[in-house]
Amino acid sequence: MIYYQDLLTARYSPHGRGDGGFYDCWGFVLECVRRDGKKINDPFKNIERLSAGAEIPYINDFNNIREISSPKAGVIAECKTGPNLHVAFMLTNSLAIHITQSGPHVTHIRALNPIRFYEVLE
Repeated sequence: MIYYQDLLTARYSPHGRGDGGFYDCWGFVLECVRRDGKKINDPFKNIERLSAGAEIPYINDFNNIREISSPKAGVIAECKTGPNLHVAFMLTNSLAIHITQSGPHVTHIRALNPIRFYEVLE
């Protein structure tokens, strides 16, 4: 399991990538993946130029991830929060850590309404 206690004091910021302790949900997951000993790219540098609906294929094609059928520790959970997509990092097969505008949370995956899970490939 990754160490994450210090992440529980992180602050939310759109496009935050850890500078000064600020993260958005993708930046938060990037940090969790790094702490898990893996590397994943940050495709959001150019995402504002994509047409609506092209985001998910772009992110999946850009990264070394593959969709899997169920949660387990060390994978990324893609969730739906209203009309928006959200991501979290699975600490166990049922608990995920993530950040929202109200701050970081450790949450049971059922509360996040997951729609997909992604394994980070070496």
